[in-house]
Amino acid sequence: MGRTLSQDGRERRQTPIDPRAQRCALAQDHPGQPAWAAARRKTGYLRAQFFPIKTPRGAKKAIRAVAATMLTAMYHMLRSSTA
Repeated sequence: MGRTLSQDGRERRQTPIDPRAQRCALAQDHPGQPAWAAARRKTGYLRAQFFPIKTPRGAKKAIRAVAATMLTAMYHMLRSSTA
């Protein structure tokens, strides 16, 4: 998170958003949610990431890993202003 200046000119830190709360929004147990949809496509990086994790650790942990990857990608796209 970045730093901002208060009205008196001193620096103050912004409150960071809890990443666990963000991941929960992407990793719901419903098949229509973004992480599940990305993992179930026929091809793609997120599908390739999902299945090797799913076998030893379970589907929910694999979905959380996919959701974290999606959040990282979204962060970098928003930060560099690319769409």
